[in-house]
Amino acid sequence: MRNTKFIFPALFFACVLNACGTTAGSTADKVSEPASVRTGLSPQKLSPGECGLFIWTANDARSFIGFETSNVAKLYLDEKPMAVTREDEGELNALERRYKLPDGQNVPLSLEPGKDLKGGESFSGQLTSKTSEGWDRVTPIVALASCAPRISAK
Repeated sequence: MRNTKFIFPALFFACVLNACGTTAGSTADKVSEPASVRTGLSPQKLSPGECGLFIWTANDARSFIGFETSNVAKLYLDEKPMAVTREDEGELNALERRYKLPDGQNVPLSLEPGKDLKGGESFSGQLTSKTSEGWDRVTPIVALASCAPRISAK
């Protein structure tokens, strides 16, 4: 298995600051995909002072498949976005968490710390869900916990 712990600075600047879902290709190579072709969640934004966890697949596609704040949790599974609830209470940078899908299925997320970055922390790990046939699907992931700067009054 390839070590993915060192790709986070690029993901941080390309995805969190611009709130985009993928980083594949150079700027000249990028072509906007219509939402109907997108494989993953749409771009997500943090409000000033809000913290969030951004989750991508750790494969060549680098699909944006998860987003969590204190108010919202979303996953992209079975080719559709869905609102989920967090079953465990814990900090945003907790290494173990469980999400519950609308159908009641539990989806555990296991994280391993990566690097502390300016404005965030990177992680690697895995998301485990069930396929429609009942098989366990283990998805290697990379993630970033980050907070948007607060806007100060002048």
